[in-house]
Parts: sequence; C-alpha cells; structure tokens
Amino acid sequence: MRQVSVVWLVVLAALCVAIGWDTAGIKPLLLHTAVNLGLLLFLGGTMTVWQLMRRRSLREFFSTCFGAGDVVMMAVIAPLFAPLPYVRLLLAACAAALVWWLVKRPANIPLAGFIALILTGYAICKTTGIWS
Repeated sequence: MRQVSVVWLVVLAALCVAIGWDTAGIKPLLLHTAVNLGLLLFLGGTMTVWQLMRRRSLREFFSTCFGAGDVVMMAVIAPLFAPLPYVRLLLAACAAALVWWLVKRPANIPLAGFIALILTGYAICKTTGIWS
C-alpha cells in the first residue's frame, strides 16, 4: 500500500494552481480546470458503467483496481493543462504504466506515480526549452 501525505497533495495542488494562473491567467485556469474535472467525471462514470455491465462490485473495483490516489493526482494536476494536453498527459501516463506492467507483471500499477513521472519529464522539457 502506497501512501502520500495530504500535506504534499495540498502543496502540489497549490503549485499547480499558481503555475496555471501565472502561465494562462485566472479565467483560462478556471475554465481548463472545470473542463478537465468534467472529463474526469465523464471517464469515471464511463468506467463505473463498464464495471456494472460486467457485473463487478464497484467497491471491489475501486478498492483493488483503481485507487483514490490516482483520482486525486489526476484532479490535482487539472489546472496545469488545457483539455487536449491534459488528455495527452493521461494517455502517456497510462501507456507508460502499461509498458511497465508488461515488463514487470506486478500485482498493481502505481498510476499516480506514472502521472508524476510523465509530468516531471514534461516540466523538464518545458523548462529547458526542448519542448515549447
């Protein structure tokens, strides 16, 4: 079981809001955050419907397959991106996690960790000017 202190999640959320505000302004920040959180709700709803169609217990799915840390991480970074780059980041993190799972075959996948790794790579590329 992996755990991250709530303090660090609050610090990350504050940094994401500050960076989003600085780079885009308050109105685009609020719009992007709302749209990205709406995307998360849509994806979560779709995933829930899929699990119900497969007749799987939602409690089991969300306790063993998809963790709250993954959802919190996705929500915390929502202010950083416009919707399309946000979806690209999530897809890149899922692809990286899938490749890691195919190689290692662990019991679970630390999706929030892969989101953090892809975000770190993106931030390094943006900061150094590799990716404009």
